[in-house]
Amino acid sequence: RRLALGQHCSVEVALDVERPRSRQGMQLRFLGPPNIVGPIEQRIEQWQADDAWACSSTPREALMELLLGTGLSILQPPQQGSHGSDDGGADMDGGNDTSACAICYAHRLPTRVDADVDAMDSEGDADKGETPDVHCPTVCCGRAFHRCCILEWLRGLEDSSAAFGVLFGKCPYCSNAIAVGPP
Repeated sequence: RRLALGQHCSVEVALDVERPRSRQGMQLRFLGPPNIVGPIEQRIEQWQADDAWACSSTPREALMELLLGTGLSILQPPQQGSHGSDDGGADMDGGNDTSACAICYAHRLPTRVDADVDAMDSEGDADKGETPDVHCPTVCCGRAFHRCCILEWLRGLEDSSAAFGVLFGKCPYCSNAIAVGPP
């Protein structure tokens, strides 16, 4: 499951059904700008080293405690019809939609070549497909991109370059340097 946290950050949570309340039963992968995600990852390492995990807490409570003091929290999904159609993709904290790719504006890409987003939703495959996992490293930007979208964008730039399987170019929003390597 992937949860939006705000500030162009999200967390992928995988729970072991046999032991969801144990530290080993909850795998976390934070996605977002390195300046925001880095301190959270350090905090996780510290928790693991200190064995500060409370087995009595639910996974949600543990995640909320981990995020305490970071300025991030689990965003509630918008209620149907709570935003006007002209909200411009704004999320709860007034920023841009943190779960959508800043190039194609979709959250999930279809897994099949011939599939489209409407067909995916009607078939119940909304949880399948690639989600944005590349972020602009610039602190003031931090936009999220699908790997394939940003690679296609960078390949189209005249001044982009490649070395050792990494493509270098400029972010389509802030024009600062961005590098995209293999997953």
